[in-house]
Formats: sequence, C-alpha cells, structure tokens
Amino acid sequence: GQQSPLRHQYHPPMAPKAALSCGLLGTLLVLSSSLIPSSASRFEGPRRALQGAPQRTVQAYLAPHNQLRARLRLPPLQWSDALASYAAWWANQRSGDCLLIHSNSNYGENIFWG
Repeated sequence: GQQSPLRHQYHPPMAPKAALSCGLLGTLLVLSSSLIPSSASRFEGPRRALQGAPQRTVQAYLAPHNQLRARLRLPPLQWSDALASYAAWWANQRSGDCLLIHSNSNYGENIFWG
C-alpha cells in the first residue's frame, strides 16, 4: 500500500561537521540581527550598521568556533560583511511579523523559535 504523506521519514543524525556548519550560520543570523537598529527598513541601513563590525566583536564570535573547527581539522571561519549584511537585512524583514520563513536566498538558514 501507499504511505501516508503525513508520516515522518527517518533522517539519520547529521555528521558533526555538518551540524557545526549549520549551527554556525544560525548563530551568525542571530548575532547579526542584534547589530542593526530596529528602525532600519532597507538593505542599505543594515549594511551600513554592520560594515566594519568591531574587530573585537568579530573575534569574540569567531574564536570559540574556530577552536572547535581546529579540533576537527576544519579550516577557520572568516567574517563576511556581505553575509552579515544580508542576515541583518532578512532579520529586519521578519521583525514586524516574526514569521519563521526562509528567505529563498543562496545562503543556508536555520530557523528556530527560542
């Protein structure tokens, strides 16, 4: 017989490398959304707010992740002003309705309610 379309399919646990990568992008989205003023409504506003993020802030984010990545022999992460700007812009787009929807961009996204 046919399976019900509502039945959950088994998905094996994610490999540690993939799980780490997914978690990092989610963290970046959360962190970058807190760096923009809530009144910014266009892509340019968040871009200006995040360009040249203080090196101290960037390193505070990257250092613990890169320590774990080094243990797994993964290359270190590098801060991307372009990705941070996009993440901030998208977070701002959702700030009015708090809908948990993907942006349909070329970037991976982890969306959760905390």
